[in-house]
Amino acid sequence: MEVRVGNVETTAGGRQVFAAVAKADADIAGLTRRNFETLGQTNDTEVTALTNGCPGLRCLLADAGVTKPPILDWFHIAMRMQHAAQAASGLSTDDPDRVKAKVVMVAEVERLR
Repeated sequence: MEVRVGNVETTAGGRQVFAAVAKADADIAGLTRRNFETLGQTNDTEVTALTNGCPGLRCLLADAGVTKPPILDWFHIAMRMQHAAQAASGLSTDDPDRVKAKVVMVAEVERLR
């Protein structure tokens, strides 16, 4: 079961947390808009979204009225780097060219991390 969770916060400390099952015909964008409104969003309110990088999230946020691109948070960036490190370390070393390529890729992932 896929559950979508949201947390809307204001700079003044207001907070609304909400969730919905993804395939239960829940109007996630509507739920998001209602939580924005509950916390006092107006047409002049600047909204910044932090996400886990889910590809469908940008459309969902646009449907909820968030026009700025979302920001991928550091925790999820680190998780993606961990995946890249595991993939690089699992590369084949069955010939000298692949060994060289693996060394370069592992080093580059570590540099990025």
